[in-house]
Amino acid sequence: MTFPACQEAIRLQDTQAFILDIIRNVHPMSAAFQEMITRCQTEYFIQVDEDMILHPTAVREMEELMLQAPKHIGMICCHLYDEDLETTIQGVKIYRTASLQSVVFQNVKACEMDLLAQMGAMGIRWVLHPSIQGRHGTLFSPETIYRRYKSMYEKDILEWNDVTGDIKRKARQFRETGDPLALFALLGAVDGIVSVPTAQDKEKDFTKYNLKSLEIFRRIFLESQTFPFPYEAGKPQKRPCVNPPLLPEDVREWAGERHCSSELAREEHEQEFVKISDGLKASERPGDPQRILLICHWFWPSVGGVETIVADLGEELIGMGYRVDVATVGMAERTTLVYRGMNIIPLDDTRTLEPSGIPYFSLEVYRLLTSGQYYACVMFADALSWLLTAFLLGKLHPETRTFIQLLVNQESYDKWRQNSTFKERLLKTLQTVDGVLILTEKGLDAEYVKAVGIQPYYLPNATTPAAVRMDFRKRFAISPETFLVVHVANILKVKNHLGLLYALPCMPSNRKLVLIGRPFHKNNAEEEKNDRQVRDMLKNRPDILFIPGLGKEDVGAALQSADVVVLASLAEVSPMVLLEAMSHGTPWLATPDCGDVAEKAGGIVAPLDMFPVVLTVLQQNPHFRQALGTLGYAHWKSCFNWEVVGEGWREILETGRLSKSYAMPKAIADSMECLQSQFNDLLLSSLAYSHSSESRLSDYPRCSSPKEEDDRDSSLRCVSPFPLVR
Repeated sequence: MTFPACQEAIRLQDTQAFILDIIRNVHPMSAAFQEMITRCQTEYFIQVDEDMILHPTAVREMEELMLQAPKHIGMICCHLYDEDLETTIQGVKIYRTASLQSVVFQNVKACEMDLLAQMGAMGIRWVLHPSIQGRHGTLFSPETIYRRYKSMYEKDILEWNDVTGDIKRKARQFRETGDPLALFALLGAVDGIVSVPTAQDKEKDFTKYNLKSLEIFRRIFLESQTFPFPYEAGKPQKRPCVNPPLLPEDVREWAGERHCSSELAREEHEQEFVKISDGLKASERPGDPQRILLICHWFWPSVGGVETIVADLGEELIGMGYRVDVATVGMAERTTLVYRGMNIIPLDDTRTLEPSGIPYFSLEVYRLLTSGQYYACVMFADALSWLLTAFLLGKLHPETRTFIQLLVNQESYDKWRQNSTFKERLLKTLQTVDGVLILTEKGLDAEYVKAVGIQPYYLPNATTPAAVRMDFRKRFAISPETFLVVHVANILKVKNHLGLLYALPCMPSNRKLVLIGRPFHKNNAEEEKNDRQVRDMLKNRPDILFIPGLGKEDVGAALQSADVVVLASLAEVSPMVLLEAMSHGTPWLATPDCGDVAEKAGGIVAPLDMFPVVLTVLQQNPHFRQALGTLGYAHWKSCFNWEVVGEGWREILETGRLSKSYAMPKAIADSMECLQSQFNDLLLSSLAYSHSSESRLSDYPRCSSPKEEDDRDSSLRCVSPFPLVR
C-alpha cells in the first residue's frame, strides 16, 4: 500500500546521485535482502523497504555519514519514526558494499540480527545513529496490519522473550474508536502470541501471507455474512443429527399444559413487545440522549479545516450526552462508519436527479432532515455547496431544529456576488432554517447575512490543544537554536504554497521552514498541477523540510515547537491552524486574506512580500515574540476553547437562540495598542537597516487599534500581548 508513497519520497530526495534498483518478486525477505548485495555495483547501498517514507535529505545525509566513517564500519543504521507504534525504531540502513561480500542473509526469523552476528565474527562493526531519516507505519489495511502484529509478536517472543505492551494499546484504541485497523492489529498480536510454539524459524515470505485465521476474521468483521458460515468452503456446515429432538407439544402427556406451549409463549412475548414499542413512539427511548445530525461534504478520513471542526464538535456533543450522526459523501478510503463515537451516514455522490441534474445526495439529506428522528440538524456548507439544496426540496420537519453554518471566503464570494438568481436562491435557503451561524464577527459571512436582513449567530471555531508526546525538533533533527517557522495546510491552490515559497526564496542558515500538508487534489486537474508545481519547487529547496501530512498530535507538537506559525492563504474563513497555534502560546504571521485574522490576538497580519522582514523582526526579538504568544493564548482561553464555545452550542441547540458573546474581551483589545508602537519601532529599525525604511513604511501603514472597525486599508497589523502568565 505504501509503495507509491515510498517511491515518491525517493523521487523528492534533494540529491539524485544514486541508482534506484527495485527488487521485485523475490522471496522470502532474506533472499530479497541478499539480492541487494548481489546486484549492487556502487560503493554503498541503502536498504529501503516499501513501507519506509524517507525525508528529502535522507539519502544525502546518510551518504555523508558513511563517507566520514572509518573503513571497519560496514553499516550505519538511522532511525525512522513509526506512526503506528508512536515511537522511533531502528530503521533505514546504509551498507558499505565491500564489507558485505562475505556475509549472507540467512532464511531465519530475524535474518538481520543473524547478519550482525556474521559481521561481528569478521570484525565488521556498525553504528546506530540517532538521526531520524523518515517515517514508517504510515498506511495499513486490515490485512497488512494483522500480518505486521502477528510477525512482530512472534519475532519479539522467539528472539528476545519479550511481550510488548502494543497489544494493550491497540485494545484500548479499539474500545475508544471502534477502528477496524486497531481490531485487526489486536487480532494479529493475539495470533502471534498463540502461534509461537509452532512458529518456524524462517523469514517472512509474501507467497505464504494468505493466513486462514486472517481470512476468517476478515469474513466475520469486514464482510456481510449470514451466520453460521462454513469454515472451509464446500464442506457441510455440520453433520446431520440422526436423532432429532421432539418439541414439548409432540409429547402426548404434556399437550394440555399451557406453560409448555412454545406457540403460546411466543404470542405472549410478541404482545408484550408491541405494548412496550407503542409506548415509545411518541418520544425518544427513555434515558437515551437526544440525537443530533451534522452534515458536511467531506469528513474523516479526509483531513481539513471543516472536517476538524465537525469531528471536534461531534465529540463535544457526545460528551454533553447527545447521540451524533454525521452525513457526508462516501469515501473508498473510509474503513469504518464509526469515528470518535459518531455514526457516519455515507451519501451517494455518484448519481444525479434527472432532469434537474441535482446531486442525489441532496435528496438523501432532505430525507434525513424530514425523518423526525433528529432533535436538531446542523449543516456546514459553503454557499456554492449542493448540500444546501436539500432545504429547498420540500417542507422540513416541524419538531427538528435546523441550522446552517455558512462558510464564505473571498474566493467563493467572488464567484457568486454578481449572480442575482443565485443570491435569491441562497436567501430563500437561509430563510427556511431556524438559525444561520457564522464563524467570524465582521467577516464576509457576517457582512452578507446581515445585508440580506438575517440576524446571524456568531459562534466561532474552537480547539483543544493536542496532547503532545514527542519532541518535534528532536524527531526531525532541528536544533533548539534554530528559528523554526511552521506552515500547516493541505496542498491546495488557495493555501498559496507557491506564493510562500516565492516570498521566502532562501532561508538564513539559522532559520528553518517546515511545510506540513497532504496532497488534496481529489481528481481535480488544476489541483494536481498545483501539487506538482509545489513539489518541483521543493526539490530545489534543501533549506525547507516538507512533511506530507502528520497526525493531530504530531501537528500539535510542531505548533508547540515553532517560534512562529505562518499562513499565506489567498482565502480563508476562520483558519483552525491559527487557533491551534494560539492554544499553544505560539505567535503567528498571516496574510490579510486569511479570513478573520484581524479579529484574533497573538499575531501579525502582513502582505506576503513583507513576510521576510517581519520574520526577521520576530527572530531578533524573542521577548516581543513571547508577548505575542501570551496574548494569543489568553484570547484562545477566553473565546476559542471548547469549554466556552461548547456552552454556546448547547444553548443554541436547546433554545434556538444564542445569548453568549464571543467578542474579543476589552482587556485584550486594549492591550493590543500597547505593543503596536513597539512593533512599529522594531519594523522601522529593520527596514532602515535594509535602506528602505521610509518608502516601505508608507506602503504598509499600521492599524493603530483593533477598535477601528473596517480599517481594511491597513495592510500590516500587530496584535500586542496581553500581560497574563500561563
